Amino acid sequence: MGYQTPALTENRYNGQDSVTLAVSPVPGINVVSLGDTIQEIINDYQASLPLG
Repeated sequence: MGYQTPALTENRYNGQDSVTLAVSPVPGINVVSLGDTIQEIINDYQASLPLG
């Protein structure tokens, strides 16, 4: 997968480029557990980034 050119939307957080992640739970899912799992994935990803 690549980036769409031109971008349809631009995301910024505190003036910096950012990514928006949208999650839609299905009926019967434990949204608290889903949130915890997503947070773990984000933490693991952030830990892999270089400092700065």
